[in-house]
Amino acid sequence: MSELLHVKDLRIATETTELVKPLSFDLASGERVGLIGESGSGKSLTASAIMGLLPDELQSSGTIELQGHAGNLLTLSDARMSKLRGKDISMVFQEPMSALNPLMRVGDQVAEVMKLHGNTANLRDKVIELLTQVDLPDPQAATKAYPHQLSGGQRQRVVIAIAMANSPRLLICDEPTTALDVTVQSGILDLIGHSVQKNNTGLLFITHDLAVVARVCEHVLVMYKGELVERGTVKDVFTNPQHEYTRGLLAASDLSATDDNGRLFTIQTAQNYRLKETAREEAGDDVAVTEGSKTGDNSKAQGSTKVGDTSAVESAQVGDTSAGEKPGIVVKVRDLKKDYERKSGRLFARPHKVHALKGIDLTIQSGQRFGIVGESGSGKSTLLKILSGLETATSGQVTVGDYDVTAGAQADIRKVREDLQIVFQDPFASLDPRMKVREIVAEPLIAMGVPAQDRASRVREMLIAVGLDETAENRYPHQFSGGQRQRISIARALVCRPQILVADEPVSALDVSVRAQVLNLLTDLVEEYGLTLIFVSHDLSVVRYLCSDVAVMKSGEIVETGTVDQIYDAPAHPYTQSLVAATPQLEDALAHHA
Repeated sequence: MSELLHVKDLRIATETTELVKPLSFDLASGERVGLIGESGSGKSLTASAIMGLLPDELQSSGTIELQGHAGNLLTLSDARMSKLRGKDISMVFQEPMSALNPLMRVGDQVAEVMKLHGNTANLRDKVIELLTQVDLPDPQAATKAYPHQLSGGQRQRVVIAIAMANSPRLLICDEPTTALDVTVQSGILDLIGHSVQKNNTGLLFITHDLAVVARVCEHVLVMYKGELVERGTVKDVFTNPQHEYTRGLLAASDLSATDDNGRLFTIQTAQNYRLKETAREEAGDDVAVTEGSKTGDNSKAQGSTKVGDTSAVESAQVGDTSAGEKPGIVVKVRDLKKDYERKSGRLFARPHKVHALKGIDLTIQSGQRFGIVGESGSGKSTLLKILSGLETATSGQVTVGDYDVTAGAQADIRKVREDLQIVFQDPFASLDPRMKVREIVAEPLIAMGVPAQDRASRVREMLIAVGLDETAENRYPHQFSGGQRQRISIARALVCRPQILVADEPVSALDVSVRAQVLNLLTDLVEEYGLTLIFVSHDLSVVRYLCSDVAVMKSGEIVETGTVDQIYDAPAHPYTQSLVAATPQLEDALAHHA
């Protein structure tokens, strides 16, 4: 393989801070290289430097050379870089909606990048061919659609079609599958792999998902705080990591392994972690890794380390039940249906009905850890909105405790919202940036009419319970990391002492170490407070770790329910089988590497 990309002593900095320390690596034609590390490690900045898209306020130095083009890419003018972008170098971004023009039809956007580089012959046919290659349903119709009319996975396929339109020699993918369902993710990864192989394209793949790296890439670069700390083949780095940080990433990614206290490893607690296969080879069955037992098992809870001050936790008891009391039914859903009317894009055309929920029957017991999985559009979020009284049902009945949510009585709905609280996927979007943390956490208490003299102490107690110190209450959301913001969201949800905690994709956008921290926190709080947990996610591995039971949703219906072991080890429904099969597993991916 010939050298395609040469990066030598790349440095990126502000006036006061070095963000990427002198970085050097090469990438050959047809080579697939993974670039991994936590948020803030410098991965995306490196990609932006190669693309010539660094913000003006950042300073860069060093050398970036592309085969066949004389000169340093860092010093090229915008006009010369524009001739390279989309032709010789292309990039697939994490969020396709930010990469696509919402005012342009899909076909025009695919055609635009070809026209910019003089590729105009048989343009319409080429556009349809590209959309066919990325497996977009009905490519001809898709050319006339606007981005908002496509699903997330379909939009990402369009972005890939644009990136591959001119057969680039170097393709950069920056977290292209982070927010996608597992089946969509699997299709996207297959598509990228097929495209780069067919065209002998060099691939630089940026992600925090190690299983995805192992599936797609041959070599891996590990970045930490702007520095390249380890490199090598995927097999060597993942089975025999040399750097402490790499070992931490592997440990935090492994949801089947826990420490001696039954808690997931984080980067900070990973000293005793060893990849199971390697550890067994060296020490037989006596390994430092503990197979992760399900949260529903008492064995895990007994060894669990509590978060925050114990006295604060005791004073904020939530949903406590007396010893020996039989769990009662907390949530009961019967024949729940929800229809939406969707307007047609054509003038005078009648709107058509969309059946979001098609007769859902569900029972969740007190203290149960209940997971709900399924692709986007399966009805998960609609179900949650109806449970919490944020959406009205078309028909059917939902009771939460003693209250009928579907009856529509405002007093009942207010009571339900006291007993059932939600933690959302994006903590930054759900937190008011203009409010201090103490004001954010106190909001539910104000709505409940809790006196001001009691609010301050309860806010402080709950912040301590989620592992934040007292100084946090006077700061704003932007002053915290993503994991800390999610802790604030959890504190806000629990401050009113609910019986039920609903978590809607709370860890999908977090780095693996932060994810482990939040999952440990949820485990501790659920155990400590005797909560009923309803956990919604498209990440089946997370649900398997955290939940005892699971329901699988598809197209507004529940197609399968059971314990996590039943569903994951012996799925009965074809759709469930496809979800389980599509879930990336690091060990399975490594098995395909020589």
